[in-house]
Amino acid sequence: MVVYQQGLLPADDISRWQLAFGPAVWTTFVKLLRDSQSAKLVPMAASGAAVLRLRVQFIDQLCRRDTSENPTVADFWDWVMSHSVKPG
Repeated sequence: MVVYQQGLLPADDISRWQLAFGPAVWTTFVKLLRDSQSAKLVPMAASGAAVLRLRVQFIDQLCRRDTSENPTVADFWDWVMSHSVKPG
């Protein structure tokens, strides 16, 4: 997935499922992935606005909420549960 460096919103205009709960929820979600080290934001060469590739680590464990093998996954879900962002 590719996001704009400024604001972390999706850079793909075709698929907008990411914004189903509003841009604030999406941005917080990406920051939680990054801050828990469950994802990396990797700079990409692009013409126009600066973009980053969102590379999610441990995708299977994150989706299953399987915290038994990886403390990073547990940290991510703890952070998610402690944040309250209202869909907007």
